[in-house]
Amino acid sequence: MYHATADNTLVERAYDGDGWYAGAFAQRAIPGTQAAVIAWTTDGTQLRVYFQNGTQASGVSEWVWSGGWVKGAAALPPAAQ
Repeated sequence: MYHATADNTLVERAYDGDGWYAGAFAQRAIPGTQAAVIAWTTDGTQLRVYFQNGTQASGVSEWVWSGGWVKGAAALPPAAQ
């Protein structure tokens, strides 16, 4: 599960059958951001998290889990108005 904290940090929570614990993901986000997460298990667990962290004002940034969290593709720019 991913959610924003009071200080606008997007964090990960995981459940292991005994209880919830803090995951390894924690990144600053703009106020009110929403997160989109996709996962698959080909060649191990793969995760992608997309959210607004302030890059290009309101562009969507990607973070990648493949054994550890790393910044993914450059921010997708905000839509033209």
